[in-house]
Amino acid sequence: MPSKPRRPCKSPMCPNLCDTDYCTEHEHLDSRKQYDKTMRPQYRKLYATVAWQRIRQRILSEYPFCVLCEAQGIVTKATDIDHILDHIGDTILFYQRNNLQALCKSCHSSKTALSRGFAKKIQ
Repeated sequence: MPSKPRRPCKSPMCPNLCDTDYCTEHEHLDSRKQYDKTMRPQYRKLYATVAWQRIRQRILSEYPFCVLCEAQGIVTKATDIDHILDHIGDTILFYQRNNLQALCKSCHSSKTALSRGFAKKIQ
């Protein structure tokens, strides 16, 4: 009985063919995504609070440009508020003003992916 054809690994830029979503080199990415999905709901509700919405708006009005882009001499509108140190549900760290920074969507996505092990740092 013929088997299914092998398909490309779901990891970006990976040339390997595999029988599952990820090749053996990148199979850890699949388990991390599952782990992240199970952990997220425990503290996701913090983003819906009135206190968070007020802090978020205050920071975006005080810092309308992305901090990381500005450091490179690029002017980009900030759209996201980033936790410098990942709070992992710690409410004190979640609301701590000096742990927050304004970032553009691109920088925030890159930083989050890097901190969760889904991307490699580009130097």
